[in-house]
Amino acid sequence: MSKRFQWLKMAALPVVCLLLLTSACKTSDDDNESTPTPVTCVYVVGFTLDSAGTTTPCIWKDGVRSDLSCPTGNKGMASSVFVSGANVYVAGSTFSGTSNTWTPCYWKDNVRTDLSKVSDAANGEASSIWISGTDIYVSGDSGIGENSGIPHSWKNGVRTDLPVLDATKRGSTFSITVSGSDVYVAGLTTTPNMVPCYWKNGVRTDLSVLVASKWGWATGIRVSGSDLYVSGGSRNSSNVNVACIWKNGVRSDLTPIDPAKLALAYSIFVSGNDVYAAGYSVNSANVSNASYWKNGSRTDLPPIDATKDASAESIFVFEGDVYVAGASENSANGFIPCLWKNGARTELSVPDANGHNYVYSVFVAKQ
Repeated sequence: MSKRFQWLKMAALPVVCLLLLTSACKTSDDDNESTPTPVTCVYVVGFTLDSAGTTTPCIWKDGVRSDLSCPTGNKGMASSVFVSGANVYVAGSTFSGTSNTWTPCYWKDNVRTDLSKVSDAANGEASSIWISGTDIYVSGDSGIGENSGIPHSWKNGVRTDLPVLDATKRGSTFSITVSGSDVYVAGLTTTPNMVPCYWKNGVRTDLSVLVASKWGWATGIRVSGSDLYVSGGSRNSSNVNVACIWKNGVRSDLTPIDPAKLALAYSIFVSGNDVYAAGYSVNSANVSNASYWKNGSRTDLPPIDATKDASAESIFVFEGDVYVAGASENSANGFIPCLWKNGARTELSVPDANGHNYVYSVFVAKQ
């Protein structure tokens, strides 16, 4: 499992599952072949796990899965997708059995570009990707050992190391966004407690938590006008994770299913005056529900099996429709990637339904 999601696993989420896609491209009634009418397409990225234990990075376009290129014999995962014009960009990482390390990378239309790490011996991964004009921005981290990671951002392949609270500890990134000439990255830094933070043009701002001695996570980031929104979570005095959103640094806690149980927001999206966050919330039976919040009001999404865990890892709002990607556990204890559109679930194809298959990001575009 990648380092990025080891941090979220430490949030005590009872399942380790993430984002999904669904739905088919809406066909157009326009038969004018000379001027085709753009159609709505839905992209989801993640990885599949086959019976041999190989993880393969992949992308689903309107429910049809395609594997992403890896070095021969290697495995990988895809963590983020961004569509710009006719081009599809995916961030992730590949694993080399020869060097026994993970390498951060991105794919543009399935052509892979590897990104630099702090050293060849380090493990690294790319967590998020954003396209602004002709520039490619990627967030991620790399380091040697469990407690020595350095958060990064790359612009057109040039790496910038982001400052952390304690150089002997580590940091990690989860999301990147660009607004005008400003680059924002959400993540965490350790003291050794995990402190949620974001970096604006390389300058770190730490975010408020419920209890200073407890952990927090900043998992998603978006800019709308002059407002900056960050999703994540913070532990309370009872060591329970509380899902939250920070708007311009002011934290608002999101309502869980059960206040005594865990919740976390993985992703954030702003559409007009509405603020959406997607994540999970655990019920009284200790089952994790895939959930999203709109302006603080929670919607629980239908799972494959109500007695099994599910999680929502990414959210995207397009032309009034709400798309949520995630995964849901089946009766065989396998995780199936799913896409919920306006609450209706579609399961995505995988090579082994009994494996732990994950999706991490969803993007919707007219093409």
